[in-house]
Amino acid sequence: MKSVKLFFSFLILFFGSFYAVSSVAQMGTVRGTIIDNSNGETLPFATVFVKEVQKGVNTDLDGVYSVDLAPGTYTLEVTYVGYNNMTVQDVIIKDGEVNVLDIKMGNDAQVLQEVVVKATIVKNSESAILTMQRKSPNMMDGISKETFRKIGDNDAGGAIKRVTGVSVEGGKYVFVRGLGDRYTKTILNGLDIPGLDPDRNTIQMDLFPTNIIDNMTVTKTASPNLSGDFTGGIVDITTKDFPLEKSFNVSVGGSYNPSMHFNNNYIQGSKSSTDWLGFDNGLRSLPIDSRQVVPSIAKRDASLTTLTERFTPDLGVLSGQSPMNFNASISTGNQVNLKKMTIGYNLAANYRNETEFYEEVQYNAFIKGFDPMTDFEFEKNQAQYGSLGKNNVLASGLAGVAVKFNRHKIALNALRIQNGESTAGKFTQETFIFNSSTLVQDNQEYSERSISNLNLKGEHSFGQADNFRIDWSLSPTISQIEDKDVRVTPFRLDEGTYSIEPSEGAQPKRLFRSLKEIDYSGRLDFTKKFVTNYGDSKLKFGVANTLKNRNYEILQYVFNIRGQNQFDINGDANALLQPQNIWNKETNMGVYVVGNFEPANTYDATQNIAAAYVMNEISLTEKLKAIYGLRVEKFDHYYTGQTNLGDEILDNEKINESLDFLPSANFVYALKEKTNLRLAVARTLARPSFKEASISQIYDALSDRTFIGNRNLVTTKIMNYDLRLEKFMDKGQMVSVSGFYKTFKDPIEVVAYSQAAPNNVQPRNVGMAQVLGGEFELRQNLGLKVANEMPLSVGANLTVVYSLVEMNPNEYESRLENARLDEQVKNTRQLQGQSPFIVNGYISYNQQESGIEANLSYNVQGKRLSVVGIGRNPDVFEMPFNSLNFKTAKRFGKAQKGSVSFSANNILNAKRQRFYEGFNAASQVYDLFKPGRSMGLSLGYSL
Repeated sequence: MKSVKLFFSFLILFFGSFYAVSSVAQMGTVRGTIIDNSNGETLPFATVFVKEVQKGVNTDLDGVYSVDLAPGTYTLEVTYVGYNNMTVQDVIIKDGEVNVLDIKMGNDAQVLQEVVVKATIVKNSESAILTMQRKSPNMMDGISKETFRKIGDNDAGGAIKRVTGVSVEGGKYVFVRGLGDRYTKTILNGLDIPGLDPDRNTIQMDLFPTNIIDNMTVTKTASPNLSGDFTGGIVDITTKDFPLEKSFNVSVGGSYNPSMHFNNNYIQGSKSSTDWLGFDNGLRSLPIDSRQVVPSIAKRDASLTTLTERFTPDLGVLSGQSPMNFNASISTGNQVNLKKMTIGYNLAANYRNETEFYEEVQYNAFIKGFDPMTDFEFEKNQAQYGSLGKNNVLASGLAGVAVKFNRHKIALNALRIQNGESTAGKFTQETFIFNSSTLVQDNQEYSERSISNLNLKGEHSFGQADNFRIDWSLSPTISQIEDKDVRVTPFRLDEGTYSIEPSEGAQPKRLFRSLKEIDYSGRLDFTKKFVTNYGDSKLKFGVANTLKNRNYEILQYVFNIRGQNQFDINGDANALLQPQNIWNKETNMGVYVVGNFEPANTYDATQNIAAAYVMNEISLTEKLKAIYGLRVEKFDHYYTGQTNLGDEILDNEKINESLDFLPSANFVYALKEKTNLRLAVARTLARPSFKEASISQIYDALSDRTFIGNRNLVTTKIMNYDLRLEKFMDKGQMVSVSGFYKTFKDPIEVVAYSQAAPNNVQPRNVGMAQVLGGEFELRQNLGLKVANEMPLSVGANLTVVYSLVEMNPNEYESRLENARLDEQVKNTRQLQGQSPFIVNGYISYNQQESGIEANLSYNVQGKRLSVVGIGRNPDVFEMPFNSLNFKTAKRFGKAQKGSVSFSANNILNAKRQRFYEGFNAASQVYDLFKPGRSMGLSLGYSL
């Protein structure tokens, strides 16, 4: 704990000194963005004139202006060719402070007249994210940094679930419109970024603290300038770029879960001195060379003793008291105006240390009864139950700098995320059918993960009216995952006697998994503006490329014992590798290591996606706008690896390739000024991931389940049809109704591998699938007036989805063969991973004058098919998790710069659980976790 205090004392000193140096000010500043009220776009090179001092400036290519003034009250006059002149009165400037003032201008060509407003009215205008949503060519929803503060979410995973049609699995993985993780794409600043979990197609959202995010948008319809491999939606996380005002924020907090924290039964594995920083100090590193040939015991080679001794003997879990959760963050940002350029910077650091403890974890395997005529109830093949402890450390840092000069802007962001997760389990495993036995086992795991990302981008404007733009972006990313020394130590228990019995699964093993992925993403976009009879139009074209290379390796070592009756181990995992129990050539007895290198679990793979597009955004009439075009993507997937038997060896072989033409069209009809009717049609894709398109077999030591790759997977082809009616109102209010229909060719689903291996799963292509759904969203202020404010508002959104997939012949025949008496088997079922409904709701209170904020939110998604059964293996369904959370905050002190907040999560005490389900059979637990309720307290200070 002392180290934690020293670490954050250093951060506060560093950021504070940086802030102090940058905070020397002689005057005040008014700064903001000039926005076209008709389309939400910024107006570059508009003129902002300060009447009292007869001083004027032009906005830059982002439509941003900045004027330094002595303290006082001023009047701003804003002009732009073809727009109504805007006069803003009562602009108050204070010494050393920045008054952020965004101004919206109308372009009524019929009546060009001056519009006069008060500065206070300008500040209460519609939020930028809703303007972006209203004027976007795509169907889009989003959430901004202002909403982050209002609802109190600390990371992107908590915030994004407020968006219509979005649910978040386990607080990490985004599902849009109930479609699984495979059909949702997450990008960072417009470009691909790999996640920390090789099992997922999207990055973990909880990795991104909200204090580094400017906004998040969820685009639900395709257009040619967007990547083609999505269906549910593209989630774009935009980090802070060019701050409009100086800021310095620091916060510390903690949370307490009565069922998890300060529990003396908490279990944990061995620790290294740097675990609290999110990485291992080398304690868990592989103690021998990865290509070391381990001699056979038959050779009676003394080196076998030496190699066995190098493995640490700490195999058993330890008991202790579980700590509560802790988090801290610090950030600063500002811009510096020089004579010929403006420089902006953002710095942020975040730290989170969380502990979970589950005393009643279950992992089970059930199968259908042998006789379809009489056996309706499932038969238990395996039951695993016990306790599970987790400690998760996440540290992240963001450093960004941007430079604007004349008509150009160049920005560089560096992001580093470091994550370390230690897991310990104490389980009893009972097998009943295929291999009757009882095992007791200790599990220790440590996973060290990191993401290092650079994003360099440029924006360049040409022409007097900003009628030609070039935008480009380059982003290399390195993602690394090291599962260090996964220790599984099972003993067979038979009438009070413990023994190692490899034939019955009681064989200690150590696994070392390594994954390194390097991504290079880049894009170049050109925009040409031109004027038609019905207003401004745009021609956009560009190219993009994403190159991904993944290197993956699993090393497994098992431990056998000769003459175990001669040793006093008695089921003690920590005694197994004690010196007196290690094999030696003189006695030819004891515990010894067996190297078990499996070629199938070592592979190198490369994917390259080259793309080009052209699109046109044009007003066909005064009210109808069309956005149409074509995207072309060339996909190549190369694989190097071999099977364990060596009968199939691939050396940089192309296992998948395609040239895809992806047309799309979006139509927006303005029924009224703030009411739109939208229609969209597009073709998109869903490609298999590295892990799926492989011949690897990845074992999960906790659940005793294995994922088996399938290199014969093909790309899923999808057609998308969308319709939406939306109405936007003042004060951030809106209502919308949407409908969508999607068809899938060769969708990929996770299926039980075989009847003989019910614990194993594999991704497979299935037949045609359809998804039909609707969405409804409402944001409404309730009109309760408190001290000239209306702080009470509510919001709700509902997504309802019907899905249907045609089974492939193998699945359909296996279901017929194993159908129960009177069971009607169809050749269709629901789509795997598709939720039938999603519900989000909130009630929010936010009064600026008193500094009181409160938010009560609810989220749930319907029961969905998680694992597709085959043969005697039943289907597995994930149950709804009813998430009800509350947060309240109070700002205090001078200018309300201090804050204290309280939160309560999972108020309904919901469980995370999956069940086997079948015809006329009682549901049985597949896996079960009880997260319990938690309460949090946080303190913050802002300058």
